[in-house]
Amino acid sequence: MNKTEKYFGDYCDFLLYALRRNEPKNPSIKKMIRTFVREATHHAGAGYGYDPKKAATLVSAAAKQQILAGDLTGLVGEHVVTVSAICAMVMELVNPTKEDLAATIRKWTLIAVITKAEDARLKALKLNKTMPDNWETDMLLRYKLAGIATCAESYMDVYKASKVK
Repeated sequence: MNKTEKYFGDYCDFLLYALRRNEPKNPSIKKMIRTFVREATHHAGAGYGYDPKKAATLVSAAAKQQILAGDLTGLVGEHVVTVSAICAMVMELVNPTKEDLAATIRKWTLIAVITKAEDARLKALKLNKTMPDNWETDMLLRYKLAGIATCAESYMDVYKASKVK
């Protein structure tokens, strides 16, 4: 087991502990749950851990063009399914096990790199922390509504192909 897998498991353990406190309205517990979900998502996929951009398995077309031109400024590592939505799903689980939490987080974790301008469009539509109706059938619906085209390439693959030295 590598460090990223270990940390993912640890955050699922922490999350399970916080959920078992059964105090969903307690602000401290809510903050803990959100933090543990966010950190677990950063360790759920590509293996880069604390840098969401490096963990991104999707880039916007505009971000890809910018990266390939050698400009890494103003890029945002972003959860395609918001952390708020993943938190809500985790909190809806009844008597979850660590495995239930891990499966839910892995299922809905998709991290993308977008530009600041695209991030601003999400915010203008009030989609930066919430998901639109019926998103469960299309994880990219938020991006589609904001006019963000995506490429199924990881940030690291695009970065390696860029002019950045």
